[in-house]
Amino acid sequence: MDSRDGWLYGWAVGYAAVGAASLLVPLYALALGGDATLVGLLAAAAAFAGVPGAVLWGGLAGRTRRRRPFLLVSLGATALVLAAAALVTEPWLLLAVNAGLWFAVSAAAPVLNLVMVDGVPEREWEARIGLLNAYQGYGWVAGLALGTVWTALAPRFLGEVNALRTLFALLAVGAAAGGLLVYRRYPDPVRLSEAYFRRVYRRLSRDGWGAGRVLRTVPYGPSRVYWGLATLRRGRVAELASPLGRYLAAVTLFSVGFAVFWGPMPAYLAVEGISDGTTFLLFLVGNLGSAVTYSRVGAVSERVGPAPAQAAALAARVVLFPLVGVVGSIALGAPALAVCFALIGVTWAVIAVTTTSLVTRLAMPTQRGEAFGAQAALVGVGGGLGSVAGGALADGVGYVTTFGVAAAVVLAGALALLATGGRGARTDAPASPDGGGSDPLRRGLLVREQVVQPRRDEVVGQPRDGDERDGAFQSVLLVAPLQPATEQLVDFDHTPSSSPGGIVPRGFTRGDRGAGMDRTVAACQVEVADLDPDANVARVADRLAGLPDAVDVALFPELGLTGFVPDDRAREAALRLDGPVLDRVREHAAATDTAVVVGFAEERDGAYHNTAAYVAPDGETTPYRKRHLWGGESAVFEPGEEYVVVETPAGPTGLVTCYDLNSARDSVAFLDRGVEALFVVGAWPATHAPNWKLLVRARALDGVRWVVACGRTGRKEVPDARVAEYAGRSLVARPDGVVAAELAHAPDDLVATLDRDVLAAQRDLVGVEVPGSVPEG
Repeated sequence: MDSRDGWLYGWAVGYAAVGAASLLVPLYALALGGDATLVGLLAAAAAFAGVPGAVLWGGLAGRTRRRRPFLLVSLGATALVLAAAALVTEPWLLLAVNAGLWFAVSAAAPVLNLVMVDGVPEREWEARIGLLNAYQGYGWVAGLALGTVWTALAPRFLGEVNALRTLFALLAVGAAAGGLLVYRRYPDPVRLSEAYFRRVYRRLSRDGWGAGRVLRTVPYGPSRVYWGLATLRRGRVAELASPLGRYLAAVTLFSVGFAVFWGPMPAYLAVEGISDGTTFLLFLVGNLGSAVTYSRVGAVSERVGPAPAQAAALAARVVLFPLVGVVGSIALGAPALAVCFALIGVTWAVIAVTTTSLVTRLAMPTQRGEAFGAQAALVGVGGGLGSVAGGALADGVGYVTTFGVAAAVVLAGALALLATGGRGARTDAPASPDGGGSDPLRRGLLVREQVVQPRRDEVVGQPRDGDERDGAFQSVLLVAPLQPATEQLVDFDHTPSSSPGGIVPRGFTRGDRGAGMDRTVAACQVEVADLDPDANVARVADRLAGLPDAVDVALFPELGLTGFVPDDRAREAALRLDGPVLDRVREHAAATDTAVVVGFAEERDGAYHNTAAYVAPDGETTPYRKRHLWGGESAVFEPGEEYVVVETPAGPTGLVTCYDLNSARDSVAFLDRGVEALFVVGAWPATHAPNWKLLVRARALDGVRWVVACGRTGRKEVPDARVAEYAGRSLVARPDGVVAAELAHAPDDLVATLDRDVLAAQRDLVGVEVPGSVPEG
């Protein structure tokens, strides 16, 4: 092990205490006279205290920018709570104990992953998070093993209640010892920002996070759920539409069923005369059943498809859940229950692996971070609600009936899953060679459907193959085979032969970003707060932090930092290139290693300009001052005089602002200067949206170049100024004038890769001739 990971031993020791306590608390409640309702509430308390606690701790961690203190607080508070539990004599007080325990554990949730990947190349992040989960998993299972041995032997000498109290004390000592190890062996200070971590975390595959043969049976802890929620972005959750939305609904449904079954389980085993030691052993057997199955799930999923494999596992649980009740009622004893628990553990391995695979396959690349975050949140909420319902049902109608209800809910989830698979694909998707047809869940095809703006306003060019012009929307269906779930799952690369324009979906990591490689750009289509630079630069920072790491350049709209009104207020809001607002943009560009193109009203030597600046990650700033002013702009701004070409990751790139697109002469000037791409910042009126698209395509076609155009969206509503509605409609046009990707009106990020081979091939095809010199200005 790397010396910097020595603290993981301490964390594993602490997590062993947590693993043992997860079952010890309900067993102690039963020993004090508690019932199934209380046991269900204890399980719910863990779910409902851990995640909010992680969010609260996360806010504090973000403000203090400290990490080690949160690990120490987590283990120290865990030790105190476990020590206090040994003093409790009333079963209902254990609700506070369990809530306090998971609130304490959650203190580490915001910082654990950050500590693991601090100073580590991104390509190693998946393995590092897997290593963390490995130590947590081993610790958890070691805790269950300790509980098994202790509760089997100690009651003979101490009695049941005293044995459980003594175990609480031992676990408290273990958590404190773990904290001491973390304190002694914690790595170097912070180097990695949380914003940057969120940005990369969204695109991680989540596969292998159980670290291979390590027990991935450990339930979602606060850390996994916290980062799932922390990476959700405003407006994205609503985009988790069918079939992904239907699948997440199915996941929620069967997660509730699982919790209805597991919530009152310790109480059921106690009623059936199963000893505490045997109860620990049964839960350990379930974990082992999952562990030995994980390595085999991928091959099965690849052969039959992840949805059928998951449906089969759910069907097995529909049988096994009531069977556990029947086995107990006819007194077949612990060996028969152990078989049932082992089989249930096997089904969990299948469900866990295929859930990750299905969410990955059904989520568009732009949605993957939100999809996993929503899944984690829904599983957590469903687990809490199901636990409460299971405990109440068990006390009201008995355990056999409760387990039957759990099976019925799981069956409903399985049927919802199958319904998703049946309608999740376009009917015109190409059939697979093996006859799988268009069902992406059945045949393991990766399907992404991107809904873009209506095509009624199309005025240039002919439809591409596959365009649908039904007056509602255009869908671009991208289909490619996926790797098996046991291998690292990455997005596919749209090369010129497989998809127009060389688009790379969000979340794709191109790896080596050296010279000469294709470059990924983002058009960040946002609303603008007119005359409020502070609000706008904060929005820029937020969008930059949310972009995939593969993005080299991010574009924001015209006047995106200041907004605009055609009077002196625009001058009052104007910025200087060397001023504090642009300094903040430079800081964010450096922090995210992303070049930024953004517009603003500029004051320079007493003159005012509509300026777009290219801000490189190293802070170098190149301004372009709009040459062709539109409408009321001439009342505030003076026109620029120079063409600006800047060397960007996309090659020599011309900077263009909005109405400049109308100038064919400027396009020729850029061609004369060897420009390979245009970056356009715009704030095009919604009433003229067709012309925006027409001109972007024209400038791509007549210059045989890539054009990335970022438009403002939303409304301008400023006192004493005309209300304006902006088009949005950001797009990327290929060197042949074809629209490679586009957005509609809503705020969003359009991420695409500018394929240099496409550029070279089109220039070879048409025979680009460099015209004579165009005079400067």
